[in-house]
Amino acid sequence: MLDEVLQRSFRGQPDATWVVFDAPARTAQRAIRHLKGHINIMLSTKKAKGLSLALAAIALVGAAVSTGDSASADPKQYDAPFVGVGSDTTQDLINAFAGFENGVNYTPLQTDSATGQKQLVSWDATAGGLTTTCITSRTGGPSFNRPNGSGAGRTALLTTITAGGTTSNTNCGTGTTSASGQISFARSSSLSGTAGTTLAYVPFARDALSFGYYRKTGTPVTSLTVAQLQQIFTTAAGVTIGGVKIYGCDIQSGSGTGQVWRTNMKGSTSVFTTTTVCDGAIDPATGLAFGGSQENDGDALVARGDAVDAIDPGAQVIIGFSVGGYIGKANGAARGGMPTTVGIGTISDLSANNPVTGTRPNLVGDSAFYATSYGRDLYNVFPASVINSAFGNDAIKQLFKGSTSQVCQATTTIQKFGFLALGTCGDSTTLRGA
Repeated sequence: MLDEVLQRSFRGQPDATWVVFDAPARTAQRAIRHLKGHINIMLSTKKAKGLSLALAAIALVGAAVSTGDSASADPKQYDAPFVGVGSDTTQDLINAFAGFENGVNYTPLQTDSATGQKQLVSWDATAGGLTTTCITSRTGGPSFNRPNGSGAGRTALLTTITAGGTTSNTNCGTGTTSASGQISFARSSSLSGTAGTTLAYVPFARDALSFGYYRKTGTPVTSLTVAQLQQIFTTAAGVTIGGVKIYGCDIQSGSGTGQVWRTNMKGSTSVFTTTTVCDGAIDPATGLAFGGSQENDGDALVARGDAVDAIDPGAQVIIGFSVGGYIGKANGAARGGMPTTVGIGTISDLSANNPVTGTRPNLVGDSAFYATSYGRDLYNVFPASVINSAFGNDAIKQLFKGSTSQVCQATTTIQKFGFLALGTCGDSTTLRGA
């Protein structure tokens, strides 16, 4: 009887509220004991005894509130959460750590009760494909430009821990604003080369880079050497290989994937060239040149390839791609999907194996390819003084620091999104200035 009463009364009432029970006094007594400190109760009954119980329930609730025992009405994730921004490559995986990604509920990573059961809040690099939006990362905090990519995430983190630091809010206001204390960590798919000891780069998964390819008409070239790739990405007019004209496409400037890919493609003597054919092709949706693409975006590669084909029929386009990012989208774990016409290429002189094995939706990364020089670690970046403090900050350490941390133990989720577990996961000794 009690369960039925509770279910009827709570249905559609998620927050603390008044609940009216129409029940015998004995049932009401049990309900009061069960709900003490959680909800205000009024009892509808013909008996004076029942009315007295209702008044007693109200008194009990008042006592509970005064002692701080009442349940919070705010979402747990907003109870002083650890806020992350930055990399597009790792955002979907971190979203899963926070509890939800691409229509799937995950058990949120959470610290223990002694440290406040803290959780994660992670802001995507873009919103609905838009790159010029703003965010309010904490309840009651200021709004500022959404950090798009690893570099932008690190920059935003630095401004929040620097005395007098400001960040732009031009997407939602004018000028700049202080974002002090609004960001806890930055997602990063690359390791900054800037010397210093301000930030700690804490690795948590292994990824690899290869090239994504698309050809509208004809059979695409699926295997290239490092030298051929470097030639393509340092030749604005494109390069013909195997009878197919291939154009390289660039990645948006704030991307960590783009940073690493451009470094690899320049080689020791060449200069990376933004191709005038691919990046300069006109997007029919906007009437403007495509420019650099959001990383790991298969739909964007198709759109650019179609535009290039209209200029140079039968041509192929390629772009640097996170192998893990490709797998996560092709398997349906991450949002955005991956067109079946977009493939991930083999870099033949690095590994005889394709970076990806299996078929959708059960693709997995090839560990031998991830171990090559085109493999890379993925990081969460923190103020070194926070993650490496001798005392305190136990909650954030439980989540991220050391091989037994919550993040490092989530290997099943890491692999679901196309990445590999990492032996050095949680190591906080790699320090940089930015």
